Amino acid sequence: MNTIKDRAAVERFAMDALPLAENWTPGTPVCTGAAFAGLLKALGKNVINPALADLLYFLAATPTDKKEQADRREAIYNARIRAEGAETSLELTSAIMADHNTQSAAPPGTLKQAAVDALRRLCPAETGSGQGLNLIRASDIPYEPPRWTISPYFQRGKGTLIQGDNGAGKTAFMCAVAAHITTGRPCWIVKSAPREPFSCYRWKMIYQYCAGALKRTAETLKRSYLWQTLPE
Repeated sequence: MNTIKDRAAVERFAMDALPLAENWTPGTPVCTGAAFAGLLKALGKNVINPALADLLYFLAATPTDKKEQADRREAIYNARIRAEGAETSLELTSAIMADHNTQSAAPPGTLKQAAVDALRRLCPAETGSGQGLNLIRASDIPYEPPRWTISPYFQRGKGTLIQGDNGAGKTAFMCAVAAHITTGRPCWIVKSAPREPFSCYRWKMIYQYCAGALKRTAETLKRSYLWQTLPE
């Protein structure tokens, strides 16, 4: 929708019309005639965007006054003719007229959902439309208990950061963790921890090592106090 003539005006219209369109029932107009005319003007050549066709003809069909409906449909037709540059082309004018008549005959109820979707796309991003963030209330998010790989430190599907000085045993520690995970053996997180093993969920894993020579790492691991905790 890059050809919108006045995006700010279109966004204001969308924000005002969206709640009315979402709750629309027959006999309840979504916008005034002046607001509809302003929308057509603000859209510019974007009136011929197929993604907006259902919205425009939905808005044209919602007034209870038949003359207002006819005026809006005529305004859509004239706007399409101008946007297509079809004033001097009988063939193009006839094609637009045929499509216009088909669109105008559609009951507004069949166009409602597409119209609501179009209004959401036209809303500013910060309102939670499809173009930006979809805001969700925290109270609407159901609680899901954590799933542990090694309880209560390594949560499945989450990142865990291991920090320590050089030579502190970070690599050896993670090798031990990998060994416990692949075998499902109980795991002691640190040597000074009470000798009550933490439960360990057995799972296949990939260990990616990028810190140096593998042989040196193996020697470091053998010298580590964690070596005694590795499964046999």
